[in-house]
Amino acid sequence: MPVQALWFLISCAQDSKLLVLKDQKADTALQDTDETPPPPPVPSDEPDTGEEWTPPVHCVIIMPVDIWGRPLEVNWSFGEQEAWAPATPPWEGGMQVTLDENSLLFYATLDATDFNRLELGINYNGTDSSDAILLDELYAGRATTAFVEHEDCPTTVIFGGLGHQFFADSAGAPSQNQVEILYDGEDYWTAVAEDIEQAEERISWSTWWWESTFELLRSPDPTLDETDRYPNTIMGLFNAKTFVDKRLLLNRFWGESSDWLTLLYTDTALLDAAEMPADFFEIMLVGNEVDVPLTGELPDPDPNFSLTSRIQNQAPYAELDFVIRDDQTPQFIDVPVYAASWHQKSIVLDGQVAYVSGFNSKQTDWDGRNHLLYDPRRTEYDASEAERSEIIDLDAMAPLPPRSDYGVRIEGPLVYSIESHYAERWNQAIDEEVTFAEHASELDDLEANPEVEDGVMAQLNLTTPDGKASIFESHRNAIQQATDYIFIEDQYFRAPLLNDFIYDRMIDEPDLVLIVVTMAVDELDPGLKYTYLSHERFAADFPDRYLLLQLRNDALILRDNLIFDEVDYDNVPLYLHSKLRMIDDRYLSVGSCNMNNRGYKYEGEMNVSILDSDFVREVRAEIFEDMVGSDYVDYLSDDAQNNFEVIALASEDNAIAAEWWEDEGEELSLDDAQDTWIIYRPSGFVYPLDFSSDYLDIVGPDLF
Repeated sequence: MPVQALWFLISCAQDSKLLVLKDQKADTALQDTDETPPPPPVPSDEPDTGEEWTPPVHCVIIMPVDIWGRPLEVNWSFGEQEAWAPATPPWEGGMQVTLDENSLLFYATLDATDFNRLELGINYNGTDSSDAILLDELYAGRATTAFVEHEDCPTTVIFGGLGHQFFADSAGAPSQNQVEILYDGEDYWTAVAEDIEQAEERISWSTWWWESTFELLRSPDPTLDETDRYPNTIMGLFNAKTFVDKRLLLNRFWGESSDWLTLLYTDTALLDAAEMPADFFEIMLVGNEVDVPLTGELPDPDPNFSLTSRIQNQAPYAELDFVIRDDQTPQFIDVPVYAASWHQKSIVLDGQVAYVSGFNSKQTDWDGRNHLLYDPRRTEYDASEAERSEIIDLDAMAPLPPRSDYGVRIEGPLVYSIESHYAERWNQAIDEEVTFAEHASELDDLEANPEVEDGVMAQLNLTTPDGKASIFESHRNAIQQATDYIFIEDQYFRAPLLNDFIYDRMIDEPDLVLIVVTMAVDELDPGLKYTYLSHERFAADFPDRYLLLQLRNDALILRDNLIFDEVDYDNVPLYLHSKLRMIDDRYLSVGSCNMNNRGYKYEGEMNVSILDSDFVREVRAEIFEDMVGSDYVDYLSDDAQNNFEVIALASEDNAIAAEWWEDEGEELSLDDAQDTWIIYRPSGFVYPLDFSSDYLDIVGPDLF
């Protein structure tokens, strides 16, 4: 049986790739397909030679799979002229047809929930030659073929791979995991500390900034000294795990590791530990050598992946000989500036539990969910009892600003994906002989984790200096599916790379609303230009469907002095360190990637994307309730337009209330101030935000 085995994988609205397989075992693999009889003889004008003449016949089998090569149930539709039937073993799940010389052009369409529609235009030239089947370039992208001779029916096998509408095709396959979102530093680091205490074998830790005295667990008791607090510091917790292998990738800013920069983003306690061999604590400093253009732009991300390895991991195709044409990984060539870093923040414990977040291992990266301005726990580690008591007595505001950030705790197959990426980086750092690599041992023999029953579907997404760009790909895909809302809470709002996708989707979906929560940007900040331009574009064309917001908190302090009473009103911005996207109560992404071009193009970043309506709906409700506070929470619902209006109203009312207290509060008596505060004050944390057009035009969009 001649077999032309054509592997065709295409993500219709996204990247299309074509894979061709040459089947060395084709005779054996397709013997069972002989149940499809050859077509009967047809009249012919050929001269009578005394031998019965049979026109050329060709067989086609279409096998549906997802973009990761796994079997996928699809809905089929075909052109009217061909009689398709379910394929016989070993091609269960596919559809097959026998062609005659009159079958010149026909179509097949494959649909599946949450996947892009795949449309195949299939051309047949009426012969039994190796080029008998070609896929129409309009639908198929690239096409190459392999052909094996056999006496019965030449067969082309087309594997139709459907690309995902939300997840990144270039990343690993999504899987079911137990995922818990942690809304603040207190909950996040409490969970991490509890899991550290349970660790028995290894801890794999990646961070952008390290402080050995960073307190994961904090007490408001001002009388506790450094000796009391040390066991709750990150180094104290590590030292308590004496015989647990602890590995730390300290992600450097810039690519080199010169001695004079070893104290940057670290401290002497860590460096002393790094110099000590065989102490169950290995440390390496890892830089990012990408040259970033000062005023120009790097190429847009072109997510690339090998389909060969994916299909070879799927039985029964493991031993087939594949021929593939892949896109090349883009090369970054431009005027260089040293500005790149590894920015990933991940923790894996015993290969069973993982954390992905925006939190650094740093004293500032901690706060409670209520973001109190006078919180004695939000101080430096070495703060004195007197300094902490001043905060408790409301005589001084906490020196570390209130802070917003998110993280996720994960159990399931994604843990293996996270630590596998960590191991790849770790082992490569050893090979490259980075700082302190001489004391490091390879990380290997990791074991995969089973899927979690009743878990949520999640995927690990990355940005890496060598061209991985699945964070961008997943965010782009999800934006292109939005119909109700796009919610961005991020330290930055300057990713021109994504603006066109958001803009086009808002044009296509007239009810779609865009809510952006970010930070103010100073006029001297070179990043203001692209922040302002992003904001101005949406504000100008979608004034009724776009909100730009910031988060702030306030406090009223009443002091009963001997001579003059004081009414002090404080209103300060939260330091917004969040990196979170939500779309339509279906999709959520959280991790280390900022909303800027560098996070999507060349920084070392890590996010987790989740596709689960119940999960995302619950997270959205929690976040929106915190934003608007008790005065407006009862007006929130599952309707995106309604929530847009409630948030807009709450932010405007909060701004008016804050301005009133700043202007009038100090004129009130203590009793009047206290009574008024009960009935009239800002609610929640949300306020309007605007940006100045007076920006410095000195850098390109990729630098900041």
